[in-house]
Amino acid sequence: MLVQKGRIQLGRGPEENRWRPSIDVLFRSAAAAYNSHVTGIVLTGLMDDGTSGMWAIKRSGGTCIVQDPNEAEYPDMPLSVLNKMEVDYCVSLRDMGSVLQQVMETKEFTQMEIPPDVLAEATIAEKMATGIDVVEKIGDPSVYTCPDCGGILTEENDGKTIRYRCHTGHTYTERDLMLKQAENTEATLWVALRMMEERKNLLGRMEAQTRQRGFARFANDHKQKGVELQLHINKLKELLTITQNSENEN
Repeated sequence: MLVQKGRIQLGRGPEENRWRPSIDVLFRSAAAAYNSHVTGIVLTGLMDDGTSGMWAIKRSGGTCIVQDPNEAEYPDMPLSVLNKMEVDYCVSLRDMGSVLQQVMETKEFTQMEIPPDVLAEATIAEKMATGIDVVEKIGDPSVYTCPDCGGILTEENDGKTIRYRCHTGHTYTERDLMLKQAENTEATLWVALRMMEERKNLLGRMEAQTRQRGFARFANDHKQKGVELQLHINKLKELLTITQNSENEN
């Protein structure tokens, strides 16, 4: 969901931080459209969604409000904003309404120049104008690849947050990139486990068939390969258990 002059645009562009609709895309588009007239509010939530978008609002002259993390059910999102920038208000939900009224009644709104990178990213989201030539203008190539499509990730550093964007449009913060990589690694391990189990079953069938035909030596070879493969299967299961336990702890 994007904010534009006088309207809201809905689309199905690439996910940002593994989500669509994306808070950061929404905030960034609002900042590009209405600069200092924008008020961004980040409430309870997990990870660091909203931080990049809030920084875009801040740099464009807008007002930044976060819920007091001490009362938030999930304080990650407001804490992330507080750790990256100086906000205008950090208040409880109980006081949020009066703060908004105060902002509307007392703030002097001015037409500020939108930072070029904020405007560029808002335009990309609006037109879904992705491509290598486009992302080269807003960052430098990194050593990482996109966990969704395999493309090279461009590193974007706006002075407060570091994000990674591929030329098809997938975008991640550092934390979200690490999480997505872990998810893909686990998925790959499960596929490998399935293929190894299937190979072990096939070796078992080949052993039985070969032994019935009287070729004991070849049957024993198939059996030995099956035993060795079972050892690898057991190790892989242990690794998957460790990976899952680690993710649960995080």
